Amino acid sequence: MTLAHNLPTTVVTSLRAARPIRRWATLRDLLVSTGDGMLDVISAPAGLDVPVRRAVIWDPTCPAAVDPGDIVLAVGVSGASPDGVELLDHAAGEGAAAVAVKGPLRRSWIDAAREQPAVALLEVPRELGWDQLHATLRTSIAVGQPDIVDELTEAPLGDLGALADAAAAALDGPVEIVDPALRLLAFSSGGPDGEDSDELRLAWILARRPPSAFLEWVRSTGALQRLRDAYEPVRLDPPGGRPRSVVPIRAGVDVLGYVLHSPGRQGCGARHTEVLTGVARAAAAHVVRQRVGRDVDRRLCADLLRGALDGAGSPAVLARRLALRDGEPVRLLGFEVVRSGARAPASATAHREMGQLVDLVALRFGLADGVPGAVVALGSCVYALVPADGEPKAPAADVAAGAARQLGLSLVAAIGAAVSDLQELPAERAEIDRVLVLGRHGNGPVLSTSEELRSALVLAELGELARERPRLLQGRIERLREIDETCKTEYLTTLRAYFDSACDLVEASKRLFVHRNTLRYRLRRIQERCGLDLGDPDERLVAELQLRLTVER
Repeated sequence: MTLAHNLPTTVVTSLRAARPIRRWATLRDLLVSTGDGMLDVISAPAGLDVPVRRAVIWDPTCPAAVDPGDIVLAVGVSGASPDGVELLDHAAGEGAAAVAVKGPLRRSWIDAAREQPAVALLEVPRELGWDQLHATLRTSIAVGQPDIVDELTEAPLGDLGALADAAAAALDGPVEIVDPALRLLAFSSGGPDGEDSDELRLAWILARRPPSAFLEWVRSTGALQRLRDAYEPVRLDPPGGRPRSVVPIRAGVDVLGYVLHSPGRQGCGARHTEVLTGVARAAAAHVVRQRVGRDVDRRLCADLLRGALDGAGSPAVLARRLALRDGEPVRLLGFEVVRSGARAPASATAHREMGQLVDLVALRFGLADGVPGAVVALGSCVYALVPADGEPKAPAADVAAGAARQLGLSLVAAIGAAVSDLQELPAERAEIDRVLVLGRHGNGPVLSTSEELRSALVLAELGELARERPRLLQGRIERLREIDETCKTEYLTTLRAYFDSACDLVEASKRLFVHRNTLRYRLRRIQERCGLDLGDPDERLVAELQLRLTVER
């Protein structure tokens, strides 16, 4: 028995009215669903309403069969290759909808595409991975094909709101569709103040989540566990609200959410259970498709962020994918797992932990709820790109606390400055990494911003430069180090205390536990033996920098 037999004629009719049947996704649908930055139309002689049936990978060394309606991904053909004309001819001869190739394109490609009467030519950014594009197109084609759903349900499904409306009409009572945490996904129209609504539904719709009293009731009475275990509608009689029939939305054993129905004037008829269960199955198809789409988009954004942080990707493609306006400020954050004194976990365990940490960061910063941004794991660090508006310290602290409580992971966290140009991301990542190093080694707080540690970061960056150019550390401090090692003197310790005391003889002598005259004698001997003139501001500045940048102290 197909799902259509579980849906009454009124549901099917309402759904068909809510969303007209379309046999296949079109090129226009794919351009809209994939968003900016993935596909640019170079030529489309037949227009954009050409149906697309699947995405196929084309490699000249192992060419795949091309069928009518295919979008051909020219993986093995570069935009500068003369083989493009031959591929376009072949694709057009087989009835393909389009050919996608990585730019920049040769002029011969463009001229040949304009001469083809049927096949479109699409350009793909060089920074975008073919695997990500292929996965995104497959999802977009599947989402844009109601016929795939028709094969299962014999009804073209609209969005969840349309499904709730159709179910409410068939069941003669309001319907709500919620996620596993009981947050509202959709509800039947007519407004929360209709005659069939109660205060519980009104509060649920207005807040997008149930009242705390209801949550406490379903948990304390065991009703929530009964719902999770159920495969048929369960009756709930919440205090202060009307009775409800609730059925889980399932994908196998996993609960994706619930359908709630408040019986109307006719009450629960003989077909109530059958119809409500069928509606839950129809809702499962929507939720699964939405989840797949979100997961693909999230992985794509993560890959684009990884490339931008490494300096190998395109910040412009990332900005378009995140729908960032020109000059819109963003902020980079970093979280590093610290495993002090413990054996490194197995690679599978570490991979799972980093995946859980990525989910935690995305959830706390609202990326899972549509906030524009991206999060990616690189080694033992997780980096998040989030909007610069708002205070980031509180959610960052929540991530660290949640990681310790839920995952047993100890973190150090770094918050970067607001930047308006994504070209600056590699430099921002380097600065975030310096903050994480300071926190990991105890030279800074476990949660700090780059501005709070600006002086330490400047010294850290100067230290990196000095390691690349050792000549910057040559001079009188290097000579003093040699004297200390051969003569067992403490000139460097004396000089460091003097600089740390802002060149105050009294304070420096207290730090060293010596008399002021002894300190004066040591400083005079330093000048005699290496020629350092502490009265010269430039020499004093260079000496102090070299002393602080020396690795061994």
